[in-house]
Amino acid sequence: MKIGLYALWNLRWDGEAVTGLGTHVRYLRHFLAHTGGVRLFTNVQSGEDPVNTERLADPRLEIVPLPWCSFPAMWRHLSGLRRIFAANLDGLDAMYVRLFDPCPWLLARLCEARRMGMLFHAVGNPIEGIALRPDWSAAGKLARRVLFEPEWRLALRAARRHRLLANGRPLADFLTARGLSAEAVITSTLAPEDFHEREETCSGPEPVILFVGFLRPAKRVDRLLEAVAILHDEGRRTRLRVVGGPADSRHRRELARRAEALGLAGRVVFAGEVPLGEALNREYRGADLFALPSATEGSPRALLEAAANGLPLVTTDVGSARELFTDGESALIVPPDNAPALAHALGRLLDDGALRRRCLRAARDVARAHMGADFIRGVVERLAAERELALRG
Repeated sequence: MKIGLYALWNLRWDGEAVTGLGTHVRYLRHFLAHTGGVRLFTNVQSGEDPVNTERLADPRLEIVPLPWCSFPAMWRHLSGLRRIFAANLDGLDAMYVRLFDPCPWLLARLCEARRMGMLFHAVGNPIEGIALRPDWSAAGKLARRVLFEPEWRLALRAARRHRLLANGRPLADFLTARGLSAEAVITSTLAPEDFHEREETCSGPEPVILFVGFLRPAKRVDRLLEAVAILHDEGRRTRLRVVGGPADSRHRRELARRAEALGLAGRVVFAGEVPLGEALNREYRGADLFALPSATEGSPRALLEAAANGLPLVTTDVGSARELFTDGESALIVPPDNAPALAHALGRLLDDGALRRRCLRAARDVARAHMGADFIRGVVERLAAERELALRG
């Protein structure tokens, strides 16, 4: 079975090999391992490769470059986008569409006319994303919500006609409440080399708390900074390491200023982007605790990565966190946007060795049950089933 994949992954393509985020390249490798070939519809960028990328060359991987990558640009060029889609669907058996990239409804119409199997996968909640942006005014949020409404309605209408996956139970419930039948899934890119066997952390005089993720306001790293400041006020000497980019973003600079204002200068390191794999695993293995302070998530891969590498976890109650982990047994789960609760949970893990070790071991067992190859194999099996249904009419 040869599949199409629609995902705006901001890749580099030189005609022979693709270069992109390690997460995306791992997905492609798994798809290629379980299919006869992949045709990826994506936006292609030029320039030097960022530091956190991997390269993949495989003759069974075809790239269809899309010259537009934003909702406004694609809506302005709908006829051109339709021509690109229509010219590149021959020979495909099924299409995997990641939501909510722009104009999936346009692609759906063309695939349906060809009786191709389709599988939609919602990886985030754009409505919640708009609502939770702290750097947008109420008027700005309303304007964006109104402008997004036509795209939102068309995307939901298309997804309603096909099988739909959603990252985590909260997102699945959100979509189901809007008339869709969404199946909650846990995404993963974990490979065997991501696992690290250790039974204890926090043995040094200044334990290292680690955050890994894209630096955007919804990640609420500011709340983690406040929590670390609370720990310091209580006499607990810790260090915080923030891994993720972009390194030159306005939000990154705001976080650095916030750390300084909280008296954490010299105790917080912004490490920038680190490649998935050996380099990122070194970050996990050099830390003592992992904290995810997000206000919203789908299925956060960083939790599974940290668990695989033997880190005790503190996470906010977002996305699939509670599906994966049990509070007090495999992680400590706290309300979002609550720095004192975050600090209290981190303090518990710092002070209670038995709790720390119990959570570490149980979380690693959870990670073992969610391997990246298994996740993509399940996606391909669903695509094959949708292909059969489409052929039957």
